[in-house]
Amino acid sequence: MRVRMKGSAGGHNGVRSVLEALGTQEIRRVKVGIGRPATRDQVSDHVLEPFERDEHDAVEAAVAGAVERVLALVAAR
Repeated sequence: MRVRMKGSAGGHNGVRSVLEALGTQEIRRVKVGIGRPATRDQVSDHVLEPFERDEHDAVEAAVAGAVERVLALVAAR
C-alpha cells in the first residue's frame, strides 16, 4: 500500500478519467497493489481475475488499511 500526493494515472483508465475531469494530477491517492502474475500471463489478465478463496483475508485487510489511510488523509486536510 502506498500513499501518493500527486502523479500520473499509471495506466489505470479510471484514474486517468478522474484526473482529466479534475484537470490536475495533484490529487491524493491510496494505491493498493495485488502483485504480479506468477507466470508470464498478461498483467491486465491478472488484475481482472477474481481473487482466490485463500486471498480473501488478505484482501479484506488491505481494504481496511486503505480505508484507515484515506480517513487519515481527510482528517489531515
